Amino acid sequence: MSEQQPTTEDVEPFRAVVVTGTGVPVEDLRDFFDSGFQRLGAALQAQGGPPAGPAFAAYDRQPSETVDLRIGFPVGPAVVAAEGVEVIDVPGGRVARLVHEGGYDDLSGSWDRLVTWALEQGERPAGWFYEEYLTEPTPDADPADMRTRLTLPLQPA
Repeated sequence: MSEQQPTTEDVEPFRAVVVTGTGVPVEDLRDFFDSGFQRLGAALQAQGGPPAGPAFAAYDRQPSETVDLRIGFPVGPAVVAAEGVEVIDVPGGRVARLVHEGGYDDLSGSWDRLVTWALEQGERPAGWFYEEYLTEPTPDADPADMRTRLTLPLQPA
């Protein structure tokens, strides 16, 4: 497995349909993801609007025993909010990025690596961050084949 290198780049803002979780206990995250993505899938199917990009999770703060997050999909302009599902605009701008190769259990090490690298470059994180699931998880997936793009928004210089 090759080790990806962090980069900085400019990303465009995007519109997304999301389910929000506030104070979700870490041990309940899997259930939150499963039920939230089922709700999102049903809302998109009912509207006939496919996702415009990979599934993502945006975190409002560093997880501790609980997590504040939004999970969702980028969508086009025709998709509207539904029961338990809202539409938001995810801001663009300058970010630090790293593609994590491997299972979700190893994400924290890649996040630590990305944040450390950004700070060493003199960057100031904006305080929130998101991950995009480039490979769709399936029950029989090999964790070694999983790819997750980590995005750390940066404060303007």
